[in-house]
Amino acid sequence: MHEHQHPEASIPWDKEKTYALYRQNFGWSKAEVDKNVLPLTRDANRTYAPYDRHSVMHYKVSNTYTVGDWEQAENSHISAADIASVRRIYP
Repeated sequence: MHEHQHPEASIPWDKEKTYALYRQNFGWSKAEVDKNVLPLTRDANRTYAPYDRHSVMHYKVSNTYTVGDWEQAENSHISAADIASVRRIYP
């Protein structure tokens, strides 16, 4: 799962603009955008770490396709939470 899809991310997506952007730039359907970009529903069978806005697994989010003044730059450095997650997987 990409970090921008975390159920607690609370990104104020403008869904129609997001669907249009991904359709125009990548040819994605609404279903593909829902699966790969927009937040996922919390699943009781998954374990979640807290949302990490600074994770390298967080897509860049432009203010163009959010409501209000919300954006996220591309993260090019591994966050402390990324390192902790990898250490849990590979002790």
